[in-house]
Amino acid sequence: MMEPSLHQAFSSGEADVGKRFEQFYIAVEQSPVATAITDASGHIEFVNQCFLDVTGYDRDELLGQTPALIQSGMTPDVVYDELWTTLREGKVWQGELLNRRKSGELYWEAQTITPVKNTAGEIVSFVTVKEDITRRCEQENELRLMSVAFDTGQATFITDTDMMIRRVNHLVSKIKRNTPWRFDLALRP
Repeated sequence: MMEPSLHQAFSSGEADVGKRFEQFYIAVEQSPVATAITDASGHIEFVNQCFLDVTGYDRDELLGQTPALIQSGMTPDVVYDELWTTLREGKVWQGELLNRRKSGELYWEAQTITPVKNTAGEIVSFVTVKEDITRRCEQENELRLMSVAFDTGQATFITDTDMMIRRVNHLVSKIKRNTPWRFDLALRP
């Protein structure tokens, strides 16, 4: 339902409001942040182009659906319970979710979901802004794995798919310094 002040502005013929609305719509549609608006029951009413780009879905495939369409099934139910409890209390929810693109590929996203209230204080919709953080999560995971591998107390090195050495720990460096062994930068099978 349209707010009374906005409704009055449109029906009174104020051209400036229409211009501002169009400007706002274009700004959200072209935003580099994925944005979705749902009704109070969670059915999608709007998604911007970035949302489509991130998920791989077409607009008509999303409108009227719930965000469950993109859920991976791997996020614990307790996370969604906490999310909905927070939103129903009229509070903003922020968190990270593992979702699934239309292609089936998994991706991580950081989300902020804000309840939108009418003048009576009732929640009428939710606005979600989200960012694909898959690359950051992969880098953090790689750093954790490297930290574990390099703190083993054993000489450790990491190679790429061509068997070129990309990283060595301090013990490999110590062996290289203290032995006549020739240290090649590539391993051959």
